[in-house]
Amino acid sequence: MTSLADIERWCEAVVAFDFCDPSLLADLVANEPVPDDLRPFVASIISGERKPNRRKAAPSKVEASKRFRIGGLVSAVLNALDDADHPDITGPMADRMGIEPSEAVGRLNRQRVEAYEAAARIADVSRETIEDLVRDYREKVRNWPDV
Repeated sequence: MTSLADIERWCEAVVAFDFCDPSLLADLVANEPVPDDLRPFVASIISGERKPNRRKAAPSKVEASKRFRIGGLVSAVLNALDDADHPDITGPMADRMGIEPSEAVGRLNRQRVEAYEAAARIADVSRETIEDLVRDYREKVRNWPDV
């Protein structure tokens, strides 16, 4: 079984390859055993069946090697906020803060927005781009090994 950390590293390399940066994937293939689940994918690259998507990569403002990492980091923040958005957590949290539970939920929602906006500022891209990176990250991890 492939660990989540391995899935993320290999998916990051695959995304970079798809956006015309094969260096991460080449480094992983050269230095680590290819996960059994991913062997057909690597074989399709070697055979020339799968190629980078140059049209998709050309207009991208986010460096190929960073696309997956940014999506993963923002996704982790959002997951933590989603975990905190539960009555068993927001109730006691609101009590400690001296606010109503609905206000605690509102603060969590604002923090979600702030997470997207902060990532967009740091990466110097639009919020929509960050939303796309998060969506792509979650889709790749969920659909492993069909990257």
